[in-house]
Amino acid sequence: LPSCHISSAGERSPDKSRPGKMAGHTYSPGVKIGNWSEDRSLHEERVAKFLEQKETGNLSFLKTQSAVLAATASVSLSSQLLGTLCIGDRIQLRHTASNAVLCNVEGEDNVDVTAAIGDSTAASLRNVFTVLSMDGASEGEPVVYGRKVALRCGNATGDVAYLASDRAGPHSRVAHFSGEQMVYLLRLNEGETVTSSAAWVFDCHDASVRPENQGAPVPTDAAVIIRHSNSAECLACLHEQRKKYFTTFGAEGEVTCSTKKAGSVMGEFVVKPENVWQLSAN
Repeated sequence: LPSCHISSAGERSPDKSRPGKMAGHTYSPGVKIGNWSEDRSLHEERVAKFLEQKETGNLSFLKTQSAVLAATASVSLSSQLLGTLCIGDRIQLRHTASNAVLCNVEGEDNVDVTAAIGDSTAASLRNVFTVLSMDGASEGEPVVYGRKVALRCGNATGDVAYLASDRAGPHSRVAHFSGEQMVYLLRLNEGETVTSSAAWVFDCHDASVRPENQGAPVPTDAAVIIRHSNSAECLACLHEQRKKYFTTFGAEGEVTCSTKKAGSVMGEFVVKPENVWQLSAN
């Protein structure tokens, strides 16, 4: 029997607090109670919105997939003069100790792109750099040790960005994990000129012959030091650092501007493996 309580008039009334009972009536589980019509309309609206976003490619996972495919699109390397690096060549900056390549990590619109070191060595849009002159040299002219160059990289949005760094200071940005001088890719709007923060110099890796090689053509596929012109710090790959960037392309290492010295030879500093790079053109 349903539970009841005695009213002030002495009449017994059903207990409305028990589940399945409303105003003294028992409802079966199939009876819809509440704003079921509104809930059904909202569900149909959500399904229609999802299908519309799917058709137009506006779903988050579709955007990510499209960006990854665009950034990893195959790009051919080029060398205009066999064995010698030239202005206008498309190259990869390969870290010799880890056999990884320098690449960009896509950021938000109008925000500078993070530079990282990735394990994928296949030449693609995100890891191929075009060598440009900073002193007015014409395309096809050989790059020599000590000459300032800019390194331009493309991205999935069609913009271009230049490998850059800022001189260490109280208000300058630092690398996320190591706290060393930060390396990034500088976005430029149409009509803007490349600043000195994006100027780099190739130096000979062998300290014993570095002075006499100044002014000599830079050979492709040779070990070099990439020095930032403004700060005189060398590009470094922290490949042994445990902390990594977790991106849509996987875990990627940190890149900084920091000269890792291991001694000196004839007054020229010797660098550790973190600072040794290869200019790969094939």
